[in-house]
Amino acid sequence: MEGIVGIEDEADPKFDIEFGKKVTEEQEMIYDQSFNIENICAELDRPIHVQEVIEAVKRLKSGKASGNDEIVAEILKKGGDQVAYAVYLLCVKVWKEEKLPKE
Repeated sequence: MEGIVGIEDEADPKFDIEFGKKVTEEQEMIYDQSFNIENICAELDRPIHVQEVIEAVKRLKSGKASGNDEIVAEILKKGGDQVAYAVYLLCVKVWKEEKLPKE
């Protein structure tokens, strides 16, 4: 894994230990605050609707490289209702389970 930026290895001279600690502390604070009832936003805590997914897919920019999932926007855009519905089901699954699927 030599030369890969972003690997959290404190022995790596490129690793910024203080920055790593700060990020970890902020993540822990955000996690702790997420359980505070005062921080709940009812509008953001409602289930997603399939129409939101369809509109989001339409707004994707074409001609861009794929992300980590190796899916380009054109596939999602040209896939029509069936692909949009599959993305919607995936979003619902992630929302309910609060984690990304491994595959």
